Amino acid sequence: MQTTRILAGALTSVGLVAAGLSLGTGAAQAIPSQPHQWCPGMSMHNPPGPGAMYVWDMNVCHTWQRVKPGMGNVARKVWVGPLDPVTYRFTESKIELEGSDLWDGPNMPPGAAAECTGRDMFTGIPIPC
Repeated sequence: MQTTRILAGALTSVGLVAAGLSLGTGAAQAIPSQPHQWCPGMSMHNPPGPGAMYVWDMNVCHTWQRVKPGMGNVARKVWVGPLDPVTYRFTESKIELEGSDLWDGPNMPPGAAAECTGRDMFTGIPIPC
């Protein structure tokens, strides 16, 4: 009797684990980047902004979206130089456009749209970028 219960419990556990693992399988669904709106007074951190490293006119609204690396038109701040031994921060920064992955404006070039393949960790819903 006791052996039967243990065996039934073990089989039930294995079945539940197998069912749970099968929920996460499948092909990754790529979704194209969606346009976002940022206006003065809003945070530059995501959401609603692209991130504090990007540099643009802070006095007007922007329609922005993610593009493939190197196809963006928004400059970003890149930290360079040696690390300060006390604070472990870079000593200098420069602003460059090279390698940008952010497009400012409604009409991006053909083939530039970034495709996001990430999924929400809890629901499995594709994450828009």
